[in-house]
Amino acid sequence: MTNIMLGEFLGTAIILLFGNGTNAANTLNKSFAKGTGWVFIAFGWGLGVFAGIVVSNPLSGAHLNPAVSLAMLMQQAISLPEFVIYFGAQLMGAIFGSWLVYQLYYDHFTASLENKSLGGVFFTNAASANTMRNLLSEVVGTFILVLFILNTAHDTSASSLFVPFLIVGIGIALGSLTGYAINPVRDLGPRLMYTFTRLSGHCKDTNWSYAWIPIIGPLLGAGLATLVYQFMVTLL
Repeated sequence: MTNIMLGEFLGTAIILLFGNGTNAANTLNKSFAKGTGWVFIAFGWGLGVFAGIVVSNPLSGAHLNPAVSLAMLMQQAISLPEFVIYFGAQLMGAIFGSWLVYQLYYDHFTASLENKSLGGVFFTNAASANTMRNLLSEVVGTFILVLFILNTAHDTSASSLFVPFLIVGIGIALGSLTGYAINPVRDLGPRLMYTFTRLSGHCKDTNWSYAWIPIIGPLLGAGLATLVYQFMVTLL
């Protein structure tokens, strides 16, 4: 189990370091990359997923996402105790990766305190608040991601190369709606980390009332994708 914990911790931490780091670079004062835009962000997250997959795949199979682990549980590829281990390692990795961004960009954060939405560097929120549409956005994005992963599970090289591009595509097509968590710990880990930093005292924007959407939405999307995949297999 040590290999699973290490692989999922490192891989998820890398994703959050790249992703939240890209958000910080685009948002914060004094950053050379300030204002570079949404496509820049989408590619930052996609490259983070690529690096996370490459690092973690030999150790844990590179789930890096409880939604993916749920799909593997439904496929009976892992057991329930293994799912809990995957989830715990992923959450700790997400917290650590986002904490690294907080530390590395600390001077930039303190130079940007007039921005009362600094939490958006770390976690997601809806661009337009509509509970059902926001939830559906997370369900659809994760459904596409998990269905693709299940269909390429037999080809590790395909997953390593093409899942990151899929992340970029989902980000460009759907990400501006909710910030496209499509991964419960990608949102929960940084939101927990941010809540206990000095920044949350200056910018009271943790918005925990929204936090269930990027948790439940991806899990629903993963479950639906797995059921559709299992039906597709019966047709072959």
